[in-house]
Amino acid sequence: MKILVAVDGSKSALKAVQTLIDHCERHKRQPQIELLTVHLPVPKIAHTNKAQLERYYQEEGEAMLAPARKKLDAAGMAYQTRVLVGPIAETIVKHAKANGFD
Repeated sequence: MKILVAVDGSKSALKAVQTLIDHCERHKRQPQIELLTVHLPVPKIAHTNKAQLERYYQEEGEAMLAPARKKLDAAGMAYQTRVLVGPIAETIVKHAKANGFD
């Protein structure tokens, strides 16, 4: 099973992660888990190069992923993380379809 969990650092997202942990403890085989966060594109800013913008998205994304990572780490569960940029709902759906998540 391949599970995508979209998180944004909110209490609701952490509750979803905890629910995933609780359900996975009942199964003998751990699913493949990916934590995903999506950052809305920021308007073009003068004197900001592509590398600076990418670093900003990555840093912000890592901050949004951190609480969920902490929960999964504490549960001893393996996972991957990904930070994407775009319209949030559309980006999540596109990523899920393109990567065969259940």
